[in-house]
Amino acid sequence: MVKKYLSDWRIHFFCLLIVLAAELVGPIPFGPFSVGGLPFGFTLFPLLFALILGTVLGLLKVIKLEEMNTAAPFLGFTIVWLIAKLASGIGPNIPALIVAGPAFFLQELGNIGAVFLSIPVAIVVFRMGKEAIGAGFSIGREPSLALISSMYGAESPEFRGNLGAYITGSVLGTLYFGIFASVLVALNLFSLQAIALASGMGSVSMMVAALAPMLAAAPYMEGEIMALASTSNLLTAATGLYFNMFLAIPIAEWLYRKMRGAEHHRAAYIKKAKKAGMSEEEAITEFDSKMAASTANKAAAAAEAAKATTKPSLYDRWFIRGKVLFISSIFILIANYLMSMGNFRGLMHLIQTGAYLNPDAVVTPFMAVPGMLFFAIPVVLGFILDDALSPKLKIKIPTIFYISIIGIVMGIPGFPGAGAYIAATNYVGLLSMGSVGLAYAGIALCKDLGAFKGQSVGIVVVAILAFSGSFIGSVLIAEGVLRLTGAI
Repeated sequence: MVKKYLSDWRIHFFCLLIVLAAELVGPIPFGPFSVGGLPFGFTLFPLLFALILGTVLGLLKVIKLEEMNTAAPFLGFTIVWLIAKLASGIGPNIPALIVAGPAFFLQELGNIGAVFLSIPVAIVVFRMGKEAIGAGFSIGREPSLALISSMYGAESPEFRGNLGAYITGSVLGTLYFGIFASVLVALNLFSLQAIALASGMGSVSMMVAALAPMLAAAPYMEGEIMALASTSNLLTAATGLYFNMFLAIPIAEWLYRKMRGAEHHRAAYIKKAKKAGMSEEEAITEFDSKMAASTANKAAAAAEAAKATTKPSLYDRWFIRGKVLFISSIFILIANYLMSMGNFRGLMHLIQTGAYLNPDAVVTPFMAVPGMLFFAIPVVLGFILDDALSPKLKIKIPTIFYISIIGIVMGIPGFPGAGAYIAATNYVGLLSMGSVGLAYAGIALCKDLGAFKGQSVGIVVVAILAFSGSFIGSVLIAEGVLRLTGAI
């Protein structure tokens, strides 16, 4: 029995090696470059390296196909830590969100522009399958990755599409947002306030890149522009998950059905197969066989995941889940420690001198343990609620919905223990959590590289269109609301 519980030790061992390597490398900045006289630059963070290293190990056959399949659901179990972290920052800022005004709330609706700009191109031009839904419903950052993993599973085409958009955003997103924002500023069609509001919809690095051309164009507005962007970014963190869950994804699915995306995808596959020498009947048979296999794999993965929530066995219901949560929490503490000490440079300084490079910034694992224990409360309660309510509900509500709601409530000022909760969780960084989750994702990803390679060019274009649609949609709505309310 013990052997059964420890059969996946290689996966966790390689995950630890990946996290250590990625965090020791640390963030690598590129730039700043001068484009049109304006400074641009971007940074590659450890979580992207973790994803790449996991994939490389798979390509080198160090990790077996069976282990890749085993690791696939681990991403869903691990990334809930990230959702709990995001939720911890929302509760204390609810009063600020309420005061922020209608422009902050309504500009979020502009993100639906991502769906209407990207999904039609994905279907008509690239003839994508359901990867189009994952790639085109949002700007595809960490919360979107967690949401898609929870809703569809890591075996799904929706997840592959979203992961492709995530990779595109990680490599090109920051640079693209900086250039795109500079174009909007140069066009002089929109107020800087509206552009600043829209810039808050992405990651912090995307927001900072988008702010650069605005601050260069109007340095006297620096305080106002930065306040608008940061508040918008906070609001997007608070509402973006629910906006995507209940609006963007359902609209993307509806548009995919309305435009007969599945038929376009099937026709494109058959046409390509016929060019390769197949008869139409053979092409149809192969396509239908692949779709059936994909459905069967997804069903099998769902059945495996369901074992942890529907069977009474302690092992089936909680052991795998609890084991992965425990192991990943230790990896997060280690990643958090390496990041806080200054990555490889900080470690070498510690070895050579016996002292930290910047003692005030270092967060030891011991210091961060209380924060992880606090995060475990919404995570465990969220899984319990999901187990209890899912069989009774007609619609599937992702586990991360329960986790985020509990995490938000715990941080609301006045809630018992809110002060201690916020103080403790501030010691644990968001990016270190992302490194661990994406290490597992990288290990699982390699088995799908063939499918990703076949649609990677399309994914890049669709992701860029989703970025553009979100930005333009948010700018348009923010501009209109700001003018109607007399704010500008």
